[in-house]
Amino acid sequence: MEYNKIDGTIKMDTEIFNTINQNYIEFMRNIINNPQLATKFRSNPSDFTRKGKIPFPTALALLLNKSKHTINAKIVHTYYELSDGSSSDFPTASAFVQMREKVNPDVFEDLILQSNQYFYEHAAEFTINYWKGHTLLGVDGSRFTIPESVETEDKFTRTRSRFQLNGVLQGTVSCIYDVLNLLPLNTTLGKVQAEKKPLFDDHIPFIKFGALSSYLKDPILIFDRLYADFAVFATIIANDLKFCIRCKTSSTFKVVENFFKSRKQDQVIEFKMPYSASKYIKEHHFPEILHLRVVKVKLPSGETEILITNLLDKKKYPRSCLKGLYFSRWGVEVGFGKMKSFLEIEKFSSKKLTNVYQDFFSDLFLYTHAEMIKKEEDRQIALKSDNNGNKFSKQAGFAHVCTTIQNFLVRMLFKVEIDIVDLYRIIKQWIWQCIESIRPDRRFERKKRSDSKKLVYNTVRKRQHS
Repeated sequence: MEYNKIDGTIKMDTEIFNTINQNYIEFMRNIINNPQLATKFRSNPSDFTRKGKIPFPTALALLLNKSKHTINAKIVHTYYELSDGSSSDFPTASAFVQMREKVNPDVFEDLILQSNQYFYEHAAEFTINYWKGHTLLGVDGSRFTIPESVETEDKFTRTRSRFQLNGVLQGTVSCIYDVLNLLPLNTTLGKVQAEKKPLFDDHIPFIKFGALSSYLKDPILIFDRLYADFAVFATIIANDLKFCIRCKTSSTFKVVENFFKSRKQDQVIEFKMPYSASKYIKEHHFPEILHLRVVKVKLPSGETEILITNLLDKKKYPRSCLKGLYFSRWGVEVGFGKMKSFLEIEKFSSKKLTNVYQDFFSDLFLYTHAEMIKKEEDRQIALKSDNNGNKFSKQAGFAHVCTTIQNFLVRMLFKVEIDIVDLYRIIKQWIWQCIESIRPDRRFERKKRSDSKKLVYNTVRKRQHS
């Protein structure tokens, strides 16, 4: 690598980093335009068999077009990009609506999986982050407001309050998130329910037996206090996994309350199966007594926090490092924030159930795609800012990266005849137009709202702001 102190340019590394992203784009382009993708993810065997105005890759391009314009405007824009302005023979909005029914929403989950798999398989090119040799997986859930229809009413949950008797329709999004590499690995969208159900039914089987299981290095699952449950502890241990969970200091396990009142800072405690978990534990033949490590950590606010973990080796995992381990879980919270704020993932284009899933998982794919592109640009931006002696390290603004991805999406993934090298030089210039400082340890007090205010926001103010 050569660095020019006069003009601040970096030679050689620029081409290396660009090649990494170019190869990734080429990989995703080949998958999307492969006829086998249409065969696998069409709703019926007869769909997309005839040569029509909307072939399967074009259907995906239209679904990934997240502009706020009308359907006709989206169609004109997408076809203008595909034809370089040479075509004026556009399909109608009605054709687009009918086409949507032929696309299985699972196609976007598959694209996310393929993208994540590419990342882990090319560890020699990407900088993959680990904590003491472990992959850190944050597990968290969030409520999303769903458009109301007869179909969605059956699949999601109506949430009410005494202030709003009709309530709103909501679903729970549960996600396993690689918090050090900023990638959602496994995401579910369903009824409002207990946090542990998607964990048991989807996430743990995905970690143990899913397509990415061989790439996850001795993973540690990190949870917020809503997951502090004996059934959760027993299930994770029975599956030979590691975890770190924050626990309430009161109205929780009696042994934890006693530990909190004591002067001890780090202790291995015996947890006995409570009656509430006995049916589940006995059905699955899980252990009824667990020996877990309970640790006190101090927050900057002066509060004491309790962490429960099965990382029993105090030499390898001293108490001082567990605070940082749990804090890394914040990555999944940031991920949800980006999805809701920058991608407006709760803004659905249709009330039909299939279309709701299409909108949600297509947005999630765009999020994954943007994070993949952003990784290598961030590494080069940080290298340049460090060499320039800046006070803060720099990174590409995520919102700007998302906008850039949207503007170049058709040319990037759907126009196979375009040379990626020349195209990516332009994309890179766009991304580098918005570089922001990374300010570590920034904290903003979370504003607490009652359930009633949340419902009012989701139904009234949100529509006003959109």
